[in-house]
Amino acid sequence: MAILHGSWINNEYDRHLFIWGEMWRAMASVAPPTDSGVSPHPLAMTQAEFAKFSRSHNLSIGKFSTTSGENNSGSRKGNLPPNLHQWQEQIIALPTQPAAKGAAAYPLLSSKIPTTEIDSPPLVLQLWQVEGLCLTPLQAVKFLQSLPLGSFKASDAYVGAELRFWSQICRWSLDLLTRCKFLPGVYRQSNGDVVACWEPLLDSATDRERLAKFIQIMPSACRGYLGMGSGE
Repeated sequence: MAILHGSWINNEYDRHLFIWGEMWRAMASVAPPTDSGVSPHPLAMTQAEFAKFSRSHNLSIGKFSTTSGENNSGSRKGNLPPNLHQWQEQIIALPTQPAAKGAAAYPLLSSKIPTTEIDSPPLVLQLWQVEGLCLTPLQAVKFLQSLPLGSFKASDAYVGAELRFWSQICRWSLDLLTRCKFLPGVYRQSNGDVVACWEPLLDSATDRERLAKFIQIMPSACRGYLGMGSGE
């Protein structure tokens, strides 16, 4: 079982959609987490696995993630694509089952996380490092539009909750755009610079209710992206 995840990273000078994937592996085949610092996510896709998976699902993301050394699928660095600046590291807080004494803790697959607290094992949020693809806003719009929104087919179960959510937000934003529901605005950054921007005009009860609904259903995983790693 493989699932794609991702969320918007909104920094002052760099705004992009960060996408990464997870897949099941036998614990005997992965290296144990380190005792100090933030460990690489043992179930995260490598760059070659990510490219192969995206092409197998006919996603437009494939053209942004082609690698030249896919035979080296076990390497987390491998041969980088020409646009290597798009392949980055990200620190994410993920549900992790506490380790028994003397054992290593591993993050849970998202498909294995309990949906209710009844009879669920104790979980903690732990920082993990994942590698993934950074898409510019224009690339992200094309990618999010290609996702199977609202599909319950087993073949579409590879789309994680965060990406389904952002796909809905993307479609709503495009709807606002076609209705000319944006106004020019400015905001001041923390360093004092003033930057121009476009702000949505939610002047109808329907749009305000829709925004309130999106706030309620936003997956908690969208708030777990803490910052960029060193990048590769």
